[in-house]
Order: sequence, then C-alpha cells, then structure tokens
Amino acid sequence: INLLDGIVERGFDGRNIGFRVFFNPGAINIANPFPGLTPQQAHDQFFGPPQDPLGALDNNLRTPYVQYWSGGFQWDLSKGFVLSVDGVHSLGLKGILSRDINVDPAFNVAVPAAPLCQQFGMSVCSQFGATTWISNGDTLKYNAFIIALNKSLSQRFQLNTSYTLSKAENLYNETVGSGGDNLSNPFNYQADQGAAVTDQRHRFIFSAIVDPSHLPPFFGNGWEVALISSYNTPLPYDITVGTQSDGITPLRPVGITRNDGNRASQSTLLADINAYRASQGLPLINRQLTPNDLNFRSTDLRLSRTIALGERFRVRLQGEVFNLLNSPNFISNSGHAGFGVSGIVGDANSSSVGLPTSTPGVLGVGGPRAFQLSARVSF
Repeated sequence: INLLDGIVERGFDGRNIGFRVFFNPGAINIANPFPGLTPQQAHDQFFGPPQDPLGALDNNLRTPYVQYWSGGFQWDLSKGFVLSVDGVHSLGLKGILSRDINVDPAFNVAVPAAPLCQQFGMSVCSQFGATTWISNGDTLKYNAFIIALNKSLSQRFQLNTSYTLSKAENLYNETVGSGGDNLSNPFNYQADQGAAVTDQRHRFIFSAIVDPSHLPPFFGNGWEVALISSYNTPLPYDITVGTQSDGITPLRPVGITRNDGNRASQSTLLADINAYRASQGLPLINRQLTPNDLNFRSTDLRLSRTIALGERFRVRLQGEVFNLLNSPNFISNSGHAGFGVSGIVGDANSSSVGLPTSTPGVLGVGGPRAFQLSARVSF
C-alpha cells in the first residue's frame, strides 16, 4: 500500500510551492473482528430484522393542553369571617393515549386488517408483534364546586376550612401510560370513558390556630394550639382479568369498564367478578368486595408555648400528635398510579381482588398515631 500525501505551501513571494511525500508501510494485516462468523452472520450483527418497540410515537403527535375556567363569589362576614364559593371547569385536549396498532378487531396480530399493516404494508407490520402506538386523543373533563370559610388571626383565633365536590373523567389512565396501560378497544376510544385515576369526589380540610393563654389551665402568655384535619373519599381502581391474545391490551370482566372500582355498586361489581370466576372454574368471592373503609382521614394536633428568657433569648417548647384518631388509611387506587406503589388488588383472578395491600407510609399519614416532643431556642 502506498500512501501519497500532497501538500501545497505558499511562499513568501506569493507563489504556491508543492511537494510530495511517499511512504510504503509494507503489508497491513488486520485481525478478523468476527472470528468464526460467515460474512452473512457478520452482516446480521448490524442489520438484523427490526425489534418490537416499547412504544411507537405517532408522526403527528402534539403537545396536550388544558382550557381552564373559574368563577366565584366572596362575602365579607362579621368579625373577620370570609365566605367564598367558587366553580372550576377544566377541559384537557389532545391528551396522550396508547393502543395496540398491529391487531385487527379480533386481536389477531400483523394481519391485513391491522392499522399498522394498512399504513405501512404487510412487509413492514409482519416484522413486528403487538405494537403500542402513542398518539393524541384523550379528553379530560374536570368540574369542581368549592366552598370555603376563612378567618384571619384576630381575637386569639384563626380559621381556614374548605369543602370540594369534584368529578374528573377521561378515556385513559394518563398517569400510568408509560407503564403500558393501553386502551381496551383500539378501534373505539369511547369504550374506556370513565373516572380518571385522579378523580376524588369529596375533600374536606379544616385548620385552626387558637391562643388559649386566657383560659385555664393555660395561664400565662405564649401558648398556642394548632389543629389541621383532612378527609377525602377514595380514588377509583381498575379491575382486569389479564390481557387479550396480543398480550398488551387489558381485558376486563363482562359488565365492568375502566376504573369501576370504588365507583360502581360493590354488589354489581362482585356479581360480574363472580360470573367471570365461575366461567374460569375459580372459587367465588363470598365477602364484601372491599370491606375496608378506604376514606382517608388525617388529624394532627400541636400544643406549644414560647417562653421569653430576657430580651434576646426565646425558648419554644412543643408537643405534636400525628394521626390523632389513629385512622387506618389505605392506598385506594390500583396499579402504580399516583403513589408509585400498588394499592387495591385489581386482578379478578386473585382471591384478594378488591382488598387493599398498602398504606401511603408514615410520612403520607399511613402510619399509626405518633407523638413528637421538641424544643427550639432563638436569639
């Protein structure tokens, strides 16, 4: 092998001066990087058939957006109390959803009636199995009515309380979409119309701060009692029996739609679940579907006193009680939505269907009643 390099330099007088360099390194031997493989086998290492993707994105995918409207009234009542009433409407458009695009209505994979085959041809779709197709199409509807009563701190007392009545519906469990929760009918999005995974019908919050220094036995200045309490009804959960023959499309018992758990009648759901279990030769469920109270309750109480030590130093002593009523709070939805851990068992094949499996943890007020004593010095 002869290596030829031509170099052109410009002289001081502006003329181009060229010269050539010849170098002969002798024979070059390169070790075979694919020992034992035929040329075709080496080719297939880099140019094999396409693999099934985790999720294919639609070429026309758009960013989802939300239209939001709100309005309300506020009344200034006597003695510092303020009453407010608000209404909220939110409409989410072009939401993300996913479905198997490589099946026909009978869930046969890679056949002429499959949308992927119709779009790209049999030569392409036949190289793939079930294919999750991510596109726009979800619509979220959220409506809420909020009433609140607030009182600013005066006369040794402060109050904040509110109640929210709301409803959220959509076509797709958007918060778990990345986990492969596809539409149950790739050819009819409306079949999955139902409660959103974030649908929480009732929520109540109460908080107050009281200075009891003028009341026995709290004589002396610096006392403070603070309370915060919340209550909300459970989130919905989904009930499935596995997947269709494509392996990625969820299948539900006859009569049960997406996120019917904690929304439809328990007796009706149990009847539909038992009808499915009977068809599969499984023992029937002879109990209430969800015997546990899934309402979430949390009450925290704090008692503190600030003591002045001269003009520069102050000591704040306080005791706190968390989950004062020792409420057994459970995660009320299924799968990994919202909390990142499993909640209600949603598999109708399981004898534990409808039962909770975990709590939000101690920091999420899922633990037992707890006490804490602390002191703080400021100067």
